[in-house]
Amino acid sequence: MLIRLMMPRGLFARTITTIASIIVIVLIMMSVLLYNNFESRAMDIAIDSNIKGLSQISYSADFMNENVRNFAFYLFNSNSIKPIMYQTELDPELWGEESYRIYNYALMHPFVHSVYVYNGDTKKAYVVNLTENSLESKLVPALVNKDTNLQPMKPVPMRMERNVGGKLIREGVYSYAAYDIVDDDHTIQGAVVVNVKSSYLSELISSLSNKTNTNTGSTLLINQQGTVVGGSDSELFNEDLSKESYVRKVLGSSTAEGHFLAELDGSRKLVTYVSSDLTGWKFIHTMDYELVVGQVERMKQLTILVCVSMLLATILILFFVMKRIHLPIEHLIGRIKEATGNDKSGREQRDEAAYLSGLFSDMFASAKQLKEMERDTRKNVYMRSLLLEEQAHKQLMTSRLRQLGARLDPDGSVQLISFHIDHATAFQSHYSLQDQALLRYALSNAAGEVLADRSGLELVDMGDTRIVAMMNGAGAEELEQEQVQNREAARKLGEWCSQHLKLSVTVVIGSLFQQASELHIAYQELHQLSLHRLLIGHGSMIERGIVEARQSCNMELSAVKKKRLLEALVNGKQEESEEILDEIITELGQGTYDHCVTSLYQLTYFIFHTLGTMENSKLSAQQYDIYSFTSRLGACETLEEVKRQYLELFTLICDAVGEGKNSRTKMLTESIAAYVEHHYADKNLSLESIAQEMNMSKLYVGRVFRETQGQSISDYLTEVRMKHAVRMMQDGERDVNVIMDRVGFDNRNYFYRLFKTRVGVSFAEYKIKLLNDIAEG
Repeated sequence: MLIRLMMPRGLFARTITTIASIIVIVLIMMSVLLYNNFESRAMDIAIDSNIKGLSQISYSADFMNENVRNFAFYLFNSNSIKPIMYQTELDPELWGEESYRIYNYALMHPFVHSVYVYNGDTKKAYVVNLTENSLESKLVPALVNKDTNLQPMKPVPMRMERNVGGKLIREGVYSYAAYDIVDDDHTIQGAVVVNVKSSYLSELISSLSNKTNTNTGSTLLINQQGTVVGGSDSELFNEDLSKESYVRKVLGSSTAEGHFLAELDGSRKLVTYVSSDLTGWKFIHTMDYELVVGQVERMKQLTILVCVSMLLATILILFFVMKRIHLPIEHLIGRIKEATGNDKSGREQRDEAAYLSGLFSDMFASAKQLKEMERDTRKNVYMRSLLLEEQAHKQLMTSRLRQLGARLDPDGSVQLISFHIDHATAFQSHYSLQDQALLRYALSNAAGEVLADRSGLELVDMGDTRIVAMMNGAGAEELEQEQVQNREAARKLGEWCSQHLKLSVTVVIGSLFQQASELHIAYQELHQLSLHRLLIGHGSMIERGIVEARQSCNMELSAVKKKRLLEALVNGKQEESEEILDEIITELGQGTYDHCVTSLYQLTYFIFHTLGTMENSKLSAQQYDIYSFTSRLGACETLEEVKRQYLELFTLICDAVGEGKNSRTKMLTESIAAYVEHHYADKNLSLESIAQEMNMSKLYVGRVFRETQGQSISDYLTEVRMKHAVRMMQDGERDVNVIMDRVGFDNRNYFYRLFKTRVGVSFAEYKIKLLNDIAEG
């Protein structure tokens, strides 16, 4: 008995022994493999991590480089900057205005240190310095001395000095110069130099190193000459490292990225590098080799210990399994025989394999039934592929349909009808996947019943909320009668689903196509028709004729309505905005799906864009997201659902408007005043042009400005123009034509009349007064 327990002869015992032996062999092989590959894997992980980190730093540097180039090009090509670069005598007021504009524009770029506008004739550089927020005139030695290193739009590392509290501080910058006009002796006549803080890249490297776990070493940025242009150690900025062996190896490499081991400072280092095509810089990361492989030896020892322990545990478990598995299995088989009425007398002559063989024979009979179900599943999958994919070979399709036992005649005409379960989101969230499949199966069976008299009927479960019926069509003389039958079948199915399944179903009836090879095209048409559920509603029946009748109802969305809607939202008039929305929805609901969706997305963009322009100081706090809103619109099945989405948005906007109406009115007034101040010289400037720029009606803009400022926009514009005209006369300008042109007047008599009304004396009298004041003073 003991020997029998120790050496079981049953099938299960032999199987367990074999499996356990295989597990032991695989465990040993995997352990050896892991043992031998720990070091190389650790290196691969470290290199991959460093490459990714350096690539992110390179991308950020390229991004900064592109922004600086665009910034420098913008300033250099600006018409208002050219007088500063090329005129021998510069109007201080002009430089004051331009420096203020440059300063504000540069503030939008956190990496800008300062901006130089260089005039080659005067040998002066006009400076906008962001670090001290001061304006002062200096010379730019690199431009005056014709420094050949200052290449057009290439970053050149430099150190700049500034005095802070009596202490001289040196700062690293990258200088980008934009110039294209030189004298015969190659002296630069005019240029714009944008200096970028090197500390920006250093902080960026530190931040990215922390995120990518590359902060265990040091990172350097080297240009093509081997000069340090940035890195984690700011003290090395602008240092020449071209004589370092590892730097020479990186600069001499022909690959964009790579790695190697090198001896640095008496220790072995892992050097990883990537290159930037835009800047020509090399991004180098060095780290101690011991940090990479330091844990490998300990892991090797731990691997040996774990493998030995698992091997011993497996052998021990195998021993007890072999010892005990046979007896319980024998008792189990005996109970099975008793339960099935078999005689136990032959039990000793048959092992487990012989007995289980008989059981398997019985199982094969059940498998035949499952095979039929499997064939139906394969047929459904293939029929679905006929709808979703274009079939290139008709003969192959015909052969496949016959193999699957499909009733559809591939040589006849075909027609598709789809049944869409409405409220898809609620359906999928309320029911489990199994329940969804059962409900689709019930819908499919019901569709088969109402369409049972149709030739070649096949029903395809699309796997979501749709069932598609494909069938062979009737002849031309029977087509109208068949369409009537289709409508009646759709009506019966909708009533049955509502009564028994508690589901709303939309039915889409497609056109008749002459060949089964056009199933893909027929399905595309069916899909386009089904989209009109958005306009027609749930539980509807959609046909091609219904959609075509809507083509003539497509009308462009009225610009007047859009403006009325925006003004209602801006003023927090929710009821009025809802009424306008009802008009828009009703109008769009008469047309086609494509026109409706296009108009809705245009309306959405119009709302978000205009509110974002006018209300960015208040409404941006609500964090309206146009992308998530349009995504929710796309999930809507009916216009009523679309309307609810807009009403929710209108509620948020009107609530925000109610909280900050005074500040918005003030902001609008300030925006109008600022616009007038910047464009008063435009002779066409008027209430109409200002309202058009603000994307609002002129009545609304004029009323808000008058209520806030106590005067009309026209009076304010005249006041600003007269103020600047007087200032020009005080600054020495006496020519009335020049003054009129610069302040936006083209009628001299009208100008004289306004001047006397506003100033109190005539233009000539005021000019004589100024001349007398100058003579006396």
